[in-house]
Amino acid sequence: RIIASMEILRLCLSLLKRTKHSSKISAELICQGMCRCAEVAQNIQRRIAAVNDQKRGGFAVSHDTDILNAELEYLKSLGVNYAKCVQELLILGLMQLRMLKESNAESSVRRFNDVRAKVSACLDQSRIEHIGVGCLSLLPESSQEIAFGMAVVKEMRKEMQPAARY
Repeated sequence: RIIASMEILRLCLSLLKRTKHSSKISAELICQGMCRCAEVAQNIQRRIAAVNDQKRGGFAVSHDTDILNAELEYLKSLGVNYAKCVQELLILGLMQLRMLKESNAESSVRRFNDVRAKVSACLDQSRIEHIGVGCLSLLPESSQEIAFGMAVVKEMRKEMQPAARY
């Protein structure tokens, strides 16, 4: 059920970024989701590595190997879904930053500063720039997905620079 729930969340996030109402989403909620999903994906990636090490170590008997293989398949599917949700949340965060930065309204400037602080804290806490999203390496097109995620984070950092107001 959790894998299906994550797939639904990912689809909803994907649809949301295509609507004109994506700017109305709370930046705090985007950041919370991004941090939590990134943390889970990173933890799943560590667990996958531990299970693979356990299998390679030869300590498991045959029925344990079957259990470990089932766990690996489940973890891979779950981890990929969490990683894809992080990617969608990164894009939503970048979209919000860009919309607010382009607006000249005084309330948008205040909101931009608020969103910038939240996004910066989220990126710092999740350490996506340093250790990656987690589980993206499990995708067939992993190198492109990893590069895309890092490019989005880099763009977010660039957009967080204060806007020049003349």
